[in-house]
Amino acid sequence: MALANGAMGLGLEIFDIRYWIAYVVVTIVFEAWMIGRWMGKGWTASLLLSILANSITAFMCTFTLAPVFHSQSINPDPFASTLQLFVCFGLCSAIAESVVWLTNRGTVTFNGRVFLRTIRTHLIGVPVGLAILLIPPHPYRGPQKLAEFWRWHYLAKYLPRRLGAFDEGRRIPQAQTLPELWGKLQRVADESPDAWIAVYRPSYGRFSRADETGQPIAEWNRLLSGKTWSEIREGPRTWLIRGWDSEGNAMGVLSSDNNMWGYVSDPTKLGYASSNRDQSPR
Repeated sequence: MALANGAMGLGLEIFDIRYWIAYVVVTIVFEAWMIGRWMGKGWTASLLLSILANSITAFMCTFTLAPVFHSQSINPDPFASTLQLFVCFGLCSAIAESVVWLTNRGTVTFNGRVFLRTIRTHLIGVPVGLAILLIPPHPYRGPQKLAEFWRWHYLAKYLPRRLGAFDEGRRIPQAQTLPELWGKLQRVADESPDAWIAVYRPSYGRFSRADETGQPIAEWNRLLSGKTWSEIREGPRTWLIRGWDSEGNAMGVLSSDNNMWGYVSDPTKLGYASSNRDQSPR
C-alpha cells in the first residue's frame, strides 16, 4: 500500500507514517472515483487501476526525481518545499498514470479528455493530501531532523574556525548563550549566508517557512569566554558546545590536543554523567 504514490520515498522521510498511510488510502480511492468512475468503470476495476497506476509511479518518480528534493540546507523552507514537491510529483505522476487509464486491452489510445482529467485530479489531490498530512502540529519530521543534523555539522566545521581568530592577545568575547557568542564572532571564508540560523534548534509547524528561530541548538561552554585560541588549544581537551538532538542523542564539538577539532556524540566526553539526557552535567 505504501507504494501507492510517486513521492513515497520522500514522503515517508518527511511525514509520520500513520498519516502517510491514511493519505495513500485516500489517494487511491480519490483517483479511482475521479478518473475510473468518471470513465464509466466499476469500483473494483477503478480501484485496481488506481493501485496499479500509483505503484508504477512510486518506483519511476521516486528513483528519477527524489534526489532533486534532498536538501543539505541549514535553513530549509519546509512548507514551500513540500508544496513544490507535491505539485511536481503530482504532475509527473499524472502524465505517467494517464498511460494506465488510457490502456484498453493492451493498447494505449490517446484521449485528451482522460489525459486532462488525470492532470486535474492530481492537482486537486495536492490540497487534499496536505490537509491530511499536516494534521499534526509538527508534521515535518524528516526535514526537521535533517536540518538539525546539518546545523550540527555546520557548527562543528565553522565554530572552531571562528574561534581561531582570537589569538595574539585577542580574547573570546563573554557570552552566556551560543546565539550570543555566534553573533559576536566574525564570519570566515566560504560560510553560508544563512550561517546565523545554525545556532537554533529547528522546530517546524504546519506552515513553517525559512528563517524561523527557536531555542538554542546547544550549550556554549562559558568557561572558555575570555580565553585566547592558544590557551584553548594548548590546554586539556574540553567541549566547546554540547547538547541533545531530537532523538535524545548527545551531540557536541570538542577541542583537541593535536590542534584538530572533533565532532563527538559520546556523552561522557561532553561532561554528561551518562547517556541519559536527564542526567545533570558533571
